[in-house]
This record gives sequence, C-alpha cells and structure tokens, in this order.
Amino acid sequence: MKDKLIKRSEVPLQQTWDLTHIFENEEEYEKNVGIFKESATKFKEKYEHQVNQISDVNDLVEAIRDYEDIITVYSRLIGFAYLDTQTDMAQSKSQSRLGSISMLGSQLMSSLTFFESEIKQLSDEFLTEAANNSGYAIYLEDVIKLKSRQLQPESEMILAALSPVLELPDNGYNITKLSDMKFNSFEVDGVEYPLSFVQFENSYQSHPDTKVRRAAFEQFSKDLRSYQNTIANYYSTQVKKEKILADLRGYDSVFDYLLDEQNVTRDLYDRQIDVLMSELAPHMRNYASKLKKKLGVETLYYSDLKAPYLQAEAKPISFDKAQELVVEALSVLGDEYTEVVKHSLYDRWIDWAGNVGKSTGGFCSTIAQSHPYILLSWNDSLSEVFTLVHEIGHAVQSVFTRKRYPGYLQTKQSRYTIEAPSTLNEMLLSRYLLKDESLTQWVNASMIENTYYHNFVTHFLEAAFQREVYKLVEQNVDLQADDYNRIFKEQLTKFWGDSVTLDEGAELTWMRQPHYYMGLYSYTYSAGLTISTVMSSRIAEKGQSEIDKWLNALSETETQKPLDFAKLLDIDLTTDKPLKETVAFIGSLIDSLE
Repeated sequence: MKDKLIKRSEVPLQQTWDLTHIFENEEEYEKNVGIFKESATKFKEKYEHQVNQISDVNDLVEAIRDYEDIITVYSRLIGFAYLDTQTDMAQSKSQSRLGSISMLGSQLMSSLTFFESEIKQLSDEFLTEAANNSGYAIYLEDVIKLKSRQLQPESEMILAALSPVLELPDNGYNITKLSDMKFNSFEVDGVEYPLSFVQFENSYQSHPDTKVRRAAFEQFSKDLRSYQNTIANYYSTQVKKEKILADLRGYDSVFDYLLDEQNVTRDLYDRQIDVLMSELAPHMRNYASKLKKKLGVETLYYSDLKAPYLQAEAKPISFDKAQELVVEALSVLGDEYTEVVKHSLYDRWIDWAGNVGKSTGGFCSTIAQSHPYILLSWNDSLSEVFTLVHEIGHAVQSVFTRKRYPGYLQTKQSRYTIEAPSTLNEMLLSRYLLKDESLTQWVNASMIENTYYHNFVTHFLEAAFQREVYKLVEQNVDLQADDYNRIFKEQLTKFWGDSVTLDEGAELTWMRQPHYYMGLYSYTYSAGLTISTVMSSRIAEKGQSEIDKWLNALSETETQKPLDFAKLLDIDLTTDKPLKETVAFIGSLIDSLE
C-alpha cells in the first residue's frame, strides 16, 4: 500500500507552527482568561446606562478603547484555541478548550451588548465628530450605518449569548469532514492506495496517472455520498439562520444582509458571476478540449480537469526549495515586504505537515497583537507553492495593516478585496518563473491550473451555486441534499457544456468547501484576482511607481470600501472593464498552450 498519512504526534517539530508566540504556556492562557473575565465585569460596572449620556468626544474614545481592549484579549484567546484544533480535529483537549472559551465568550460578550446599543442612541452628528477626531472612523461609521438594523437591547443580548449555537453549522461541518468522514482505499493495477479527504484534495485529484485520478474520484465520491444528508442539514441550517437574521434586522433580502457587511452592491456581486458564466466559459471549454487532447483520452471527465497539462514537467518541489522560490519571486516588492516573508517562512508561522485529522486546504489566520499563522498540508507540488505564496500574501497584508492601524476596531476588511493581496503574489510567482523562457509553456499551464482555475473556476462555480441556493431560500424553500446536488450539477453543465462529461459524484462538489459557512465569500476570489491581475501587469510594465502604489494600498486594505480601495490603484470597478480584461488574459494564456 502507498504511504498513509502520519499521526499528529509523529510530525517533526520544524513542520509545525509555534503557538507559544501567542501564549507561552497554559498558565499564560489561563491568566488571560482571568483578565478577560475581570475586564468585562469592570467595563459593565463602569459604563452600563452611561454610554448614551456621553457628551464629550474624549470620553467616548476612552470607552471605545476600553471595549477594544476586551475584544482584543478575547480574540487572542479564541484565535489560539481555534488554531490548536485545526492541526488535529480529533484532539479532544483542544476541542474542549475551544468549546469552553466560546461559551465564556458568548456569556461575557452578551453582557456587553449594551455598549453598542447605547452608543447607537447618540446623535449622528456627535458620532461623526468622534469619527473625525479619533482613530475609530471605520468603527463609528459602521455604528451610524447600522443604527436602523439595531434590535432591542434585550434581543441583541440574546443573539450574542446564542453565538456558540449559531456557529454550530460551521463547527459541525468541519468536525464531520475532518474527524468523522472515513474513506476506503482503492486499487489500481494491483497497487492499493490509502484515501482521506486531505489526500484526495492535495494529491489524487491532480494525479498525473489517469487511472489513479479517476479511481480516486470514484471511491472518494462513493464514500462522500454517505455523508450528504448530514452535510446538507448543516448547510440548510446555515442559510436558514442567515435568512432569519436578515429578516430580523429589516433587510430586503438575505443578499442585501450578507453584502452590506462587505460594502458591496447587489449589481457588483451579480456582475462578477454573470460575466464569468458568459465570457469565461468559452475559454475554459477551449482549455478542456486542449487538455483532452494532451491527456490522450477519448472522453474528458470532470475528474480529469485538475490533471497537470504538462505531465513531464511536474517535478517534486520540497518545502526548502519552495521557500527559496517564494523569497526570490516576492523580492520585487522590496526589502520591508521580503523581511516579513522571511519571518513567515523561517520563524514557524507556518504549519505545513500532512497528518491525519488536519484541516484541508490552506488558510491564514490573523491574531491580534501577534503575527499571523498559516496552515498548509505540503505535497511537494507546484500547486502547493502557489498556495504558500497566496497565504503569505494574506499574512504580509495583515502585518502591514497592523503596523499602520494597530487597534482591533480601527479596521474592517471587506471580503470583496480580501483576496487581492494573496492572488497578486500568485501572479508575481508566475512572472518570476517566466524569466526562464524555456518554462513558458509550463508556467502558462501552471497559471491556468493553479491561480486561475482555483480562483476563477472552482470558487466561481461555488458562487454560482450559492446564488441559486439563496434565491430559493428567499422563497422559503426547504432544501435537501438532492436539491443541492441538482443545483450544483446545473451550474457545472451550464459552464462546461458538452466539453466535459460529468462523472457520478461531480454533483457532490458542494460538500467539499467550507466557504458556504462564511456568507458570500466564494465570488470574492475572482474579484480579488481581477485587481491583482491588472496590478501585476502594471508592475511588470512600469516597475517601482506601481510597486509603491501597491504597498501603500496594501496597508489600507482593511480601511477602504472596495471601490475606494481600487481607486487607490487607479482601477475603476464601477465598470466591467477590469473583469473583462482579466478574462481576456486568461483566454490568451489558454490560446498559448500547445
């Protein structure tokens, strides 16, 4: 049998992140739990029934800072506990700690909901004055905007107290996927292959051997199907929850509720999906045709779409080699940027081991008053190098932002632009590799397979699926697993047409992503990559002036609304021109493939 994933206890230390950078030991963690309890109690005693009487800007700013201090301590506690669960979801001690701090957080934070209820009773004029004369403009502008969405204080307190229950769909999905799901091994030509969620996502779905790739997909789908009703129940609970909250707060639709937090209009959201469905689909069907010919298969199946286009060029890449590539590729952004990159790579910000029970994919998590943390499951592939450089983009953006805006309540990230810093790094990696002209075909194929397929196809199809789901939720349709299967299959058919034959199990793809538990997130990958595609071209053409523009904007990613952030880069998102130019660029890459 091929190698199985190792247990977490067997992972070498240098492949793990160091959470002692947050809390040195259990005693320090518990000390901060005590600080959280005490500061929340004192805050309530000092400010309850007093905030709505404040008439001096300095007094209001002091109250906000005190509130911010409490949130900062709690975010560090919950962040630490969460990260500790993600490397081994079956570790009961970690899960227990996360559950305990979540319950304590909901109890204490619900007792403090009076603060925002009372602050919203202050006049808009006074709040605007405070916003203009403090570092809390983002926070106070949100307070003013959300006044009309405020419930009665008692209702806000109840909702806050219920937060652990409201988070159950997301938690349940992840525990089911990473702890409870079991997959049977499969056999090809007398060789037995072990199978897990991580192994399929990170290795088998892009395996160069067509027999192995298809057999893995068949077995993975067969075993995944047995969990479809459980996952459907979690997802249905999530969307129903969002619909109820949208109604409670007086939004016209669940779309308006979810997009309001992003400062994005429904037109901008719909345009992203509609343009890609109509204009990207023909290019990707062309890619499917070329891939079919390259693989030498009579029929191109859905399970073939992640196969490497140039199989002979797919060489293993060690993590050490990847570190070198990343530093060299991103050095174009200057010494300050590169220094943060090196810290992320060499100071154990990254957990890159592949082990049983570990969260799938990759993510970057920002921790207040600490450095960010990155999770990967390294598989020696170029696609994983792209994931690494992508997550480092999030990490460096966080460090740059915190340097300019250190306070927790001084910023608020719009998900529409959240993926721009990460995907720009992917583009810079590709352009770095293109310096070797002999690698042009390989790099162009890699850009399609990694950067653009992942962000402009995988996540776009999730977004198209998600939009149809929410339309039905708006009509109070009670959706089941069969409905989700049908909707996802419809999106696949609409996008790929007859260029791809859908294997049995393709319709289950909606079960594989956690993004559905994060609101309208999936469409933002293509939105961010649209911005970064334009910027990477400008950096290549104009050099330092565009780099300086990018680095300044990077620090403002969490303070600007999407259209304003784009304006800092001289990109006009009020039109579909940047998106259509990006689609045309993707088409040119596909046309270049031999």
